[in-house]
Amino acid sequence: MPKKTRCPKNYALSEQEVANIVPCSVSLVKQVRSDNSEPSGYLSKTIRAVDEIANDKREKLIENLKSL
Repeated sequence: MPKKTRCPKNYALSEQEVANIVPCSVSLVKQVRSDNSEPSGYLSKTIRAVDEIANDKREKLIENLKSL
């Protein structure tokens, strides 16, 4: 049986950039992004929020550039 692999999600910010913004460790960002972290924790929620905001802004930028 073939090994299942996950498709990596594209993030607008690197793990290090998110860790600097939150602030937290890079390993915590990795845990949250891989869903191995308690979702109700303050830092987990903050990391997810930073990723969501950064990805939304990236998508809007791409849309604007395509319309030029």
